[in-house]
Amino acid sequence: MLLPIQRVVGMPEQGGALRLICFRVGHDLYGVDIMRAREVIPFKKDVLISVATSQGGLVTVRGAIMPLYNLREQFGYVSLPEEGDGCLVIVRVRGQDRALLVDRPDRVRSMN
Repeated sequence: MLLPIQRVVGMPEQGGALRLICFRVGHDLYGVDIMRAREVIPFKKDVLISVATSQGGLVTVRGAIMPLYNLREQFGYVSLPEEGDGCLVIVRVRGQDRALLVDRPDRVRSMN
């Protein structure tokens, strides 16, 4: 699901382009298939329901409760940003929405 931009694998066959919505975590650039991305929204502490582990918890977005994956902490950076820092990339995986806490969105890229 999560691809470091420098190591994109599984390129589409027959000349199709893989389109990634890219975002920054620390100094690194990552991306997810744009077809899995639902929305990108600013992170606000009031969406946080609980922090179950140091790497995530639960958030509520538009009334839906979903798992939160704090990519900063999972990749060894400092803890949760303050309100106004970072954003949530909402992705759908196996029929369930999940929130990825990232530093900032970057852009949409086509990988040929």
